[in-house]
Amino acid sequence: MIPLGIGEVIGGFMVGFVIDRWRQKAGVLFCMITTAIAYGLVFAWISIWEFGVLSFFVTFVWGVQDSCFCNFLNCILGFEFDSKIIPFSIFKFVQSLFVFVFLVCESKLET
Repeated sequence: MIPLGIGEVIGGFMVGFVIDRWRQKAGVLFCMITTAIAYGLVFAWISIWEFGVLSFFVTFVWGVQDSCFCNFLNCILGFEFDSKIIPFSIFKFVQSLFVFVFLVCESKLET
C-alpha cells in the first residue's frame, strides 16, 4: 500500500500542474491516459497472476489515477460554481448515498 500512497501524492501534484499550466481539457486528457495505463497494468498483472515487481507498479499507477480524478473533481467543484459550499455538499451526499446503495445491493447478493 506504500506505492499507492506515493502514487496518490505524485498524481495530485501532476494533475494540478497540468490543469494550472494547460487548462482543464488537458487535465481530462491526462486523467484518461493515467486510467488507460492503470487498467492496462491491471490486465497485465491478471494475466501473470503472481506477486512481483509489477504488483508495485499497478498499485502506484492506481494511486496516481485515483488522485488525478479526485483532484480534478475538486478543482471543478471549487472553480466552476459560484457557491463554494453547495457543490461539495451535494457531491459528498450523492457519493455517500451511492456507497450505501451499493453496499446494500452487495449484501443482498451474498446471502
